[in-house]
Amino acid sequence: MHEVATDKLNSSEDELNYFAHAKKNHFEFCLGRMSDIDREQKHIVLEQMDSKSGEMIAPCRTLAYDTLVLAIGSTSNDFGTLGAKEHCIFLDSRQQADRFQNEFLNLYLQAQSKVAGRGDDTISSKRLDIAIVGAGATGVELAAELHYAAHQFCKYGFKVSPENVRISLIEASN
Repeated sequence: MHEVATDKLNSSEDELNYFAHAKKNHFEFCLGRMSDIDREQKHIVLEQMDSKSGEMIAPCRTLAYDTLVLAIGSTSNDFGTLGAKEHCIFLDSRQQADRFQNEFLNLYLQAQSKVAGRGDDTISSKRLDIAIVGAGATGVELAAELHYAAHQFCKYGFKVSPENVRISLIEASN
């Protein structure tokens, strides 16, 4: 998600097509939400799939398996920190990564317009402060990508100095 958030990866063009991936790698892909599992009978139940308008796309179905691997992922935990839900952008989905990318670019565009409004080529002294909570792989890689992007934006003509982009990586471990 950090690559989508920093626009290094185009989330639409580089999206994995699971049906094509399954065909190429000799496995079956079934889209659906698991609603039940029967370990003794070795099958899972997928819920009925409906379109946004309520039309049924696929009925409830049961799939047999020999070996089942559950790779359900995870979501960010704000640990009940006041203000986190209201002020943070979590990177749990493509939509959230796209939102981060848009807001990051908007910060640059706002700073750029303030420079252009002065009528000179002075590099902006506006500081952009970005805080990343979580120094795991995604947080560290996001910080590195943002640092790189700050330098690339100058090459593309943005007048915001990379030295004025402050990236804080926050880790809560003891």
